[in-house]
Amino acid sequence: MQIQKPEIREKILARSMSLFYMHGFEKTTMRQIGSGIGMSVSNLYKYFRNKEVLFDELVSTFILVTLQVTRLFWHIPKTMLLMAMPR
Repeated sequence: MQIQKPEIREKILARSMSLFYMHGFEKTTMRQIGSGIGMSVSNLYKYFRNKEVLFDELVSTFILVTLQVTRLFWHIPKTMLLMAMPR
């Protein structure tokens, strides 16, 4: 089993997010993702079993970050929120 490097995984996720945004899920290929970061498709599959798993991780991360930001927002005192609003 090959050791996965977190920085490579992050590059894959960043590139795929960009391509999914530009071309949509259906038109984005694993080959495009790999070539965008100088990685062969076979190496890409060592990090993500398929495009669906890759997309699922992006969506899960987005949801997690959104929940964390929402939690932070609700813990900010209302007076601070009102002060931050444009007048």
